[in-house]
Amino acid sequence: MFTLRSLTAMAVMLTATVASADDKKADDKQKVDNPVFTSWSKCAVGASVKSKMTSNSKGTKSTVTYVVKLLEMKADQLTIEISAEVEVMGKVEKPSPQQTVIPKLIEVSTAEAEAIKAGKPLGSYEDGSETVKIGTQDVKTKWFKHKNKMDGVELSGQTWLSDDMPGMTVKFVLKTPDLESTLEVIEFTKK
Repeated sequence: MFTLRSLTAMAVMLTATVASADDKKADDKQKVDNPVFTSWSKCAVGASVKSKMTSNSKGTKSTVTYVVKLLEMKADQLTIEISAEVEVMGKVEKPSPQQTVIPKLIEVSTAEAEAIKAGKPLGSYEDGSETVKIGTQDVKTKWFKHKNKMDGVELSGQTWLSDDMPGMTVKFVLKTPDLESTLEVIEFTKK
């Protein structure tokens, strides 16, 4: 059974705007502003995002409904709480909420830094604009199709990002040889 920690790690990995390249060198690092911190820092404490992720891994289907809430904001970091309801093979679990610290600065490779500065996922090869409806709100997004490799696994997908969304990610679709996942924000408040 999935744990909230493993599902949270997967969601953070999947929704991050930057994916690690396999061939980066240890000395190829630089500190840059963390776009996730920047996005959440525009919100008041109490802001939240509720999203639903559906996945199919080798025939095993799962649904995770996440609520991410901004708990604390400091000049160099912020704290979010991630709670989830996980359904796998008909079983529903509600693990204990997890708190995660999001630093203002992150250390990344040169390729990742360039992708962050360009405001797009690493490995992007096509982009466009689209308005996505979330509840009664129209959210203007930029979408990116991207391909990459992480820990030896080929990834492909499409990500919709918005500067108006806490955490930036409005939607993503991710495919690997063994996994297909879709995450969509279903409601949010900026407070």
